[in-house]
Amino acid sequence: MGSIKAGQYELLKTSFDSANKAAHSYGVNELDEKPFTLTQRVFSKGKTNRNSMPVLKSGDIPQFQYRLKNGYIDVNKPFAPNTNENDPFPNGISKVQAKQFLINGLLDGDENDDKIKISLKSISANKLKPLQSQIYLSEVFDMYKNRPESYFTNSIFLCSEDNRIIDGHHRFAAILLFYPDTKMKCLKIGLPIDKLLPLSLTYSSAIGNPRNESIKTSKGYVTYAQTHFKLRQEIREMILEDRIDKINESNRTFSELFVRVIRKILLENDLRIKDHRKLLKNKPMMKLMILLYDFGMDEDISFEQNLNVTRQVIDQKNYIKVFEELKQQGIIETI
Repeated sequence: MGSIKAGQYELLKTSFDSANKAAHSYGVNELDEKPFTLTQRVFSKGKTNRNSMPVLKSGDIPQFQYRLKNGYIDVNKPFAPNTNENDPFPNGISKVQAKQFLINGLLDGDENDDKIKISLKSISANKLKPLQSQIYLSEVFDMYKNRPESYFTNSIFLCSEDNRIIDGHHRFAAILLFYPDTKMKCLKIGLPIDKLLPLSLTYSSAIGNPRNESIKTSKGYVTYAQTHFKLRQEIREMILEDRIDKINESNRTFSELFVRVIRKILLENDLRIKDHRKLLKNKPMMKLMILLYDFGMDEDISFEQNLNVTRQVIDQKNYIKVFEELKQQGIIETI
């Protein structure tokens, strides 16, 4: 099962025979060639790389929908004084600009010009068009194997008025491959893709969601997605075999990404890292954070559901105790 490496088996560069062999090695039943050909044809129309896509998590969607429906985002003329009408959806924004971006639609003197129509539609999978062309079969197979059918059939996708999907492309690929007759639930936003995409990119930055960008590590440029699925299996094996102390020695890429995830989790608990080196050598913290790392990269399933799968590794009740011990040791501190 560990033979597939994250970042390999890119859909548009993989033959059916190679994909089928990869599926078998990952514990997935034999692929059907017709849906596979359909999936390749559909994604061949995508033009955008993964690192150019917005990152909107399932928990972000209600607020995104609310703000669009109620005119919070400055989409149309007349623009607010703080909106650059030549670039209303900028690529990079400061924290101050981010806060302003989320309310500028209410400050333009017209309370109705930015209210966007949004409706929930049921659309056949083969009628939707992806923006993203970069799909890794390793992620699709992992998703299919570890999710019930209801995860796919009940998923809600964001799409433009011209049926372009702006999120969940790997879920979409899994549906086309394994559930091709599914009618997909789509939150259809009344904007064309050439306006919705830049708006979504700025919005995801404004709420603090980083893109799936490449980052430089000791092994070159990688993305979170390219490391996650391979690391997931390797790390679980190390935990079960009580080889925690070997993780940082064997995978520096993990260490570099790991610190980023730790920062996020600590911040949610009003804590921050004080001594990085000691942190990565602390065995209880490594056990806890490796578990949370696994959860944190997969937020569509709840902490409690994931915990049932990995309860053999760590007891949930230990995490408060671990935090307190680390504070006493000067490894982390209260913000």
